[in-house]
Amino acid sequence: MPPGARDAILTANSRQDRPTIPALGPISGFLSTLRARRRKKSTQPARRSRDSPPTSGACVWKARPKIYARARVADWTGRAQFRPDENPLPTDFVAWLRAGDLVRPNAVACFDAYFSRFPSHQLAYCDEICSDYAGWKPVLKPGWSPTLHLSQPYIGRAAFVRAALAGARQDDMSADRVVDGLSPHEVGALRLPLFEFPAAPAPTPAQFEAICRDARPSVSIVIPTRDKADLLEACLASLFERTAYSNFDVVLVDNDSVEPRTLELIRDIEATFDRLKVVKIPGEFNFSTLSNAGAQACDGEFLLFLNNDTQIVTPDWIERLLYFARDPKVGAVGAKLLYPDRKTQHVGVLLGMGGVAGHFGAGLDEKAPGWWGRNLAPHEVSAVTAACMMVERKKFDAAGRFDEVNLPVDLNDVDLCLRLGERGWRTICHSQVVLIHHQSASRGGGLRLQQVYARERRFFLERWRAVIRDDPYFHPGLSLYATTEMLP
Repeated sequence: MPPGARDAILTANSRQDRPTIPALGPISGFLSTLRARRRKKSTQPARRSRDSPPTSGACVWKARPKIYARARVADWTGRAQFRPDENPLPTDFVAWLRAGDLVRPNAVACFDAYFSRFPSHQLAYCDEICSDYAGWKPVLKPGWSPTLHLSQPYIGRAAFVRAALAGARQDDMSADRVVDGLSPHEVGALRLPLFEFPAAPAPTPAQFEAICRDARPSVSIVIPTRDKADLLEACLASLFERTAYSNFDVVLVDNDSVEPRTLELIRDIEATFDRLKVVKIPGEFNFSTLSNAGAQACDGEFLLFLNNDTQIVTPDWIERLLYFARDPKVGAVGAKLLYPDRKTQHVGVLLGMGGVAGHFGAGLDEKAPGWWGRNLAPHEVSAVTAACMMVERKKFDAAGRFDEVNLPVDLNDVDLCLRLGERGWRTICHSQVVLIHHQSASRGGGLRLQQVYARERRFFLERWRAVIRDDPYFHPGLSLYATTEMLP
């Protein structure tokens, strides 16, 4: 929830100048009854009428302070013909409802306060309560993620739209359609369950074909490495044998490899592949330094940072990453990473998880949809891991590259994504690009690295404390100490 919204909502009941906000139901029957009663200290749950009205018409109800209104409408039979230019309604905001939908008593006051607080927002959606024969459960939604919404329209009917905007889209009367023409800054989320809907089968995320085929920009793949010849060999074999894209080169950044087999492998691949060159960077392990040096040593228009303990699974992975990376509004693009046992390791970084940042969705089955289908569909996130990260070179340079001084080992990728975000570039996790990742198998450990981790964690918390408090692509009602959706 944007800063200040909750305070505005809590004081909304004291306002007497709130606009009239009708909710439009389908044109298939004028409401046959409208029961308005003042809220009482009753423990009886509100009941939903299942009768069908005998005549045709439109369902409209007006909000009054502390009045709970309920209407019976027929099932959906077609689009409503709401034309404010021909039949204007005394309203500022519009919601589309169906038979059986229930609006909570404080919904209008909450949306009124929200729109008053954020006048630039054209549409605001909220959470839902889903009810069926077994009871009810909350449906908690992420912040506005336009990429996820393309394959998993999650706004649904729990939303209000400015009337002028609704009238301009007469042929597509639903919040999920109206939002398509809005910028991300015109859409807001109200993190309260203000609507109750009958249960419906959970939708399966649509296949999102996002593949760059019309252009072949140059891509430079930067791979830091040290020893572990078996991992490096598997990585390079999958890279050159499975990658469908052709316009790429590889920069192998060798950080003091000493094992004879590794040195022999490096000599062989350097002599075999024209598109591969080796850059030697001695000294203590510093991922940021190695990655920046690799980026400096190549000429690709797009940079693709890749760990040496990864293996390519999706042949057109570069094309799919390029589809988003070429977008002027997108900064970093990451991939879905799997453990060797094919369980999910990474589909984006969640800020605040475990107190700092973590991988929400880790441990899910490879084919499980996850929260709002994000395990299977591309979606916005606050950050992605640099185990596989693509970013356009000019954006990488503009953001200041990886922080070599303060974040040499960990959290440097998250920090880069957040700095890209400060400049207005979104971060995307493309869950249909799949790689196997042997988590930090080549990095090693030791007391020095543990001390570095602790120092980096303190620095990161200090730099991004305000952002960590509320990841915009998560929900504050869910636990930050679980890898799947779970109430605290």
